Amino acid sequence: AHVARHGTFVTTPQISAERALVKIRTEIEPAGQPVTLLSDVVDAGGKVVASARSSGRDVFEQEVEVREPKLWELNSPAMYRLVSRVMLDGRESDRYEAPFGIREIRVKPDGLFLNGRRIFVKGFNIHHDLGCLGVAAFDRAIERRLEAVKEIGCNGLRLAHNPHAPALLDLCDRMGLLVFDEAFCNWGDLR
Repeated sequence: AHVARHGTFVTTPQISAERALVKIRTEIEPAGQPVTLLSDVVDAGGKVVASARSSGRDVFEQEVEVREPKLWELNSPAMYRLVSRVMLDGRESDRYEAPFGIREIRVKPDGLFLNGRRIFVKGFNIHHDLGCLGVAAFDRAIERRLEAVKEIGCNGLRLAHNPHAPALLDLCDRMGLLVFDEAFCNWGDLR
C-alpha cells in the first residue's frame, strides 16, 4: 500500500496569526486495502507541529490545526512539510513527503490578496525550455533563472504552453514567487 502518484492535496482554508486549519486529502493505492494513515505537519526546523491518524481505505480526508503558523509570504516564504506514513499490518509500507506553505490567496474585483493584503503581481511569461540549454530540466539552471527574476523585482510567473519541471514549482514555493500554471494556452477559446 502506498500514496498514489500526486495523491496528496493540502489546503489551508482558514488562517490567522493564532491558528491555521490544514486540510489533507490523501489517496492510497491499491484501492480496497485497510490501512492506517499517519500524517505529520513538520515546520522548517524539523518540529512536528500537528498530527492526524486515520484508518480506512482508498481516500483519506484529514484536518489538523497549526498553532501560530508562519505564513508563506513573498519576502519570507515559510514552508512546511506534510509527512504521510502508510501503515499496513502494523508496519510502515510507504512514506511520502509533500511541501506546502500556509497562505490565503483571494482574487477580488479590486485585486489579488495574499494573506489579507492586496498585492500587485509583477512578472512575465516563461516557457519550459532553458534557452541554449534546451528542454532538459537542470535544477541549478532553473534556480539561476528564478534568482534573476527575483533580482529584477518580479514576484510572479506565468508558465505557458507546455508542462514545466516539478523542480520549477518547488523552487517558486521556496523562493517566494506566485505562479499562474497554464499548461496549455487556450486564450483563443475565451468568448
